[in-house]
Amino acid sequence: LATGWTLVDPIVSVVIALLIVASAWSVLRDSTAILMEETPPEIDAGAVAQAIVSVPGVSSVHDLHVWRITSGFDALAAHVLVGRLEDCHGLRREIERRLESEFDITHTTLQVDHDASEALIELQRPAATRPG
Repeated sequence: LATGWTLVDPIVSVVIALLIVASAWSVLRDSTAILMEETPPEIDAGAVAQAIVSVPGVSSVHDLHVWRITSGFDALAAHVLVGRLEDCHGLRREIERRLESEFDITHTTLQVDHDASEALIELQRPAATRPG
């Protein structure tokens, strides 16, 4: 009304909308990462797996998942195999201490089992019946 230029309102509206989107972008990005259960960018899942396996008595780790529940609260779930004569509960506590001290991960779900790989039987199809 003051200038008679009718495009002022749409231009100002678009500028304000762009400012809102720009200021909300990081919140949207972080929220999407949480909802998609992405591994937090500052945590290297390979380094976490290496830290778990480096605990004396641990044979292997698999099905490792690290995700952020909310801002600043990370969680971890993993299946850990330990030696046949090892103390599962003691090693679980040691792994939890290491995860907290090295990665600040305090919410863990660890399935700790004895490694029975040497007791497993591997079956193979006889050579005569194999395809190809």
